[in-house]
Amino acid sequence: MIFFEPIDDRKPVRLTCSTSNISRANRGTAYYRVSGSGEVSFPCRDIDVQLGQQMQYIQVDPHLIPLIRSAYTHHLAQKLGCLRPDEKQQILTSLKAIDDEEARAVRLLAAGKITDTVWNGLWNEWQDRRTRLHVTLESLDRDRAFHIDNLDAALQMITKIGTLYNGLQLQDQKELLRQMVERVVVNHEGKVRLELRAPFAYLKDLTDEARALSGRSEVSKERMQPDNRTGGEVSPAHPADQCSSWFQFSWDDKTQSEHTPNNNPQFLQRIAYPHRARLAQISTSF
Repeated sequence: MIFFEPIDDRKPVRLTCSTSNISRANRGTAYYRVSGSGEVSFPCRDIDVQLGQQMQYIQVDPHLIPLIRSAYTHHLAQKLGCLRPDEKQQILTSLKAIDDEEARAVRLLAAGKITDTVWNGLWNEWQDRRTRLHVTLESLDRDRAFHIDNLDAALQMITKIGTLYNGLQLQDQKELLRQMVERVVVNHEGKVRLELRAPFAYLKDLTDEARALSGRSEVSKERMQPDNRTGGEVSPAHPADQCSSWFQFSWDDKTQSEHTPNNNPQFLQRIAYPHRARLAQISTSF
């Protein structure tokens, strides 16, 4: 899962671990290297140190949790229809159409223009249609709650991920990386970056945005402090309590073109968390 990224934009190449001069007293030096004589190599200890640093970096500060959670709750609501009146309204309109159709049929039945047999068949059909529509409505909120619960669990995981990773034994560190990281990419300078698996890549995007917005909020707070030299006060450009709104609006802009049913499968893949149980098991062993 560790790859070298060539400087000439070629496809990343998998690195393998091997140890040179193993017969020496110090048991030699382990390297991550590209197979083949004369190819690039990096001391394993240098990469391993950076892995710990990268895991520490993606750890979320607790004060950002409400902001991040607000963002993905809002985002899920958009993508799954909870804040999309067009989809809900269509279902509600269909339910009202069934009611209207039933009311007309009642008048026809009372006037003797349709038989009891026809009425019973129509009534069964209306009930089936109503049931399907109500199930669809209920599933919107149920599916949203399921995904929020998964994202809550993943968010709690990355609030302690750096501490957890750096406190594990080597074998458990490897397993944690397999569960959270799609690829470890090393550039020609030996610098490491992590390509995370779902849902952590999605949460990292939210975290990076939250950190940026939180920084702007801190600047705003400083502007709100009285000027000791003049006794005056500078009005902030953006009040701190608007940070959550900025965040939601920022993500609204980024995802505006995605708010179609055809994009939902791709979004759901980004927030999938099938390895939740395994990560929970690793974390409890710490």
